Amino acid sequence: MSPYRFSSVALVLASIGSFPVATSAAWSDMGTLPQGDICIGMDINDQGNAVGTCRDEDEDLVPVYWPRAQPPRLLPPLEADALCDAEAIGNDGTIAGNCQDDDGEFFPVRWSTATSVPSAPQRLSALPLHVKSGSVLVNHLGIVAGYSISNAGAIRAVIWKRDQVSATALPELGPLPPLLPASIGCEVTDMTNGASPLITGVCSLRVGGSVAVRWVPTGLGGAYVVHTLRPLAPDSSCAAIAINDSGQVAGHCESAANDLAAVRWESDGTMLAVLNRVEGVFPQQLQVIDMNASGRIVGQYLTASGRTSAFVWMPVENPDLEAAADLGNLGGFSTSVTAIADNNAAIGSAQDDVGAIRAVIGGATLIDLGTLPGGLASQAIAISDSGRHLVGISQNAEGQFRAVRQERSDKKMEQPSVPRKEPAQIHYSVLSSGSGRDMVGGTTNTYRTMYQFFTFKRSKTIAVRAKSAYIDANLWSLIRQSPMSGILVGRKDGI
Repeated sequence: MSPYRFSSVALVLASIGSFPVATSAAWSDMGTLPQGDICIGMDINDQGNAVGTCRDEDEDLVPVYWPRAQPPRLLPPLEADALCDAEAIGNDGTIAGNCQDDDGEFFPVRWSTATSVPSAPQRLSALPLHVKSGSVLVNHLGIVAGYSISNAGAIRAVIWKRDQVSATALPELGPLPPLLPASIGCEVTDMTNGASPLITGVCSLRVGGSVAVRWVPTGLGGAYVVHTLRPLAPDSSCAAIAINDSGQVAGHCESAANDLAAVRWESDGTMLAVLNRVEGVFPQQLQVIDMNASGRIVGQYLTASGRTSAFVWMPVENPDLEAAADLGNLGGFSTSVTAIADNNAAIGSAQDDVGAIRAVIGGATLIDLGTLPGGLASQAIAISDSGRHLVGISQNAEGQFRAVRQERSDKKMEQPSVPRKEPAQIHYSVLSSGSGRDMVGGTTNTYRTMYQFFTFKRSKTIAVRAKSAYIDANLWSLIRQSPMSGILVGRKDGI
């Protein structure tokens, strides 16, 4: 992802659902660069250190690092005056991102924050005979995941191991006759936090469609083997979105019935639990967003009235009896989720009864986290795994968007009661692979290229568009962009 230059206020908004919280702490403004007026917090670790983007005195968006309770520090570029972006930060302080070289091409980099001054970026190499690569996420031990592209356009999922700049290729599917890989490109979506992490992703198939995959280390020289995760129906497309350190994988699958169902693959890779009901109702387009260490999953769906809502799915001993609870709303048209922490706190945004988008957090009840004094809109973007540290964006009284943070209790949050269900027919929906899909009307549209993107944890992205300083909830939604093709997958409202 490339940072971009803009001259008017950028709006950042999208996703979450309804939950509860013990107390509602106030947002703290994280400060700006000298002569700058806008910042966006994008990720935060369990130590409370954050990364994001700020506008500098030249009106460029540049990557920054916030040590806990300190003002932003500029992350140095590869070349003087070249652009960079910061994607994510691990618990060891490693920051993953992408920077321009002296030819203007972007390449993956890794910054260290082991000292008080962030290090110069360490450039990470593409695979041999490949000409381009990029990073999308980092785990808590500094292992970076991303992609590498050959001169012919072939795309490989890769990782860069700790203290190594050479890429390790993750194997493709296949082969098919005449010894061609069954996949034409794979994308990493998440990984665990070990030194030899389990990795999940999505592979596009040569015969069409996509499959959910998990890469598992073999223990032999750092090599990996790829496993296809079982689909709901033969030839249906699936996407693996999140994996926890127990090896559980969450994602969603499609079928010919044109519905999207949320799914969970167990750590042995053989059991498939399916969610197709929320509080006794069969909704449409059940899309997984995140999963925590205990296997709780959050996501989004469409109600019968076409509204976007959010759910929490909690595992029980019998997967056939699992259901999910709706996370509620603030009285507006939509709620969306961004992430769930290990203390069961889920974050994101929701439209209130006057149309403003507000940051929310919770477990059993939705809590409006408010804004900076005088502001109209806010969004919770990332939460630490512990649930103690929260980062986001809020308008201030002048209409400027500022990076904001909260310190919260990491105590386990109360969860909504979930009615048990009887086994029922599974409903599915199309997972878009060739263009953006308007999930409200069912019409397929290619998303407009005028959008720019910031990437954050688990390679999800927030749509950002230059616009005057007010929020129109119909224009913003959480979407995903493939780093391989630039194709967007997600929800589009009123664009």
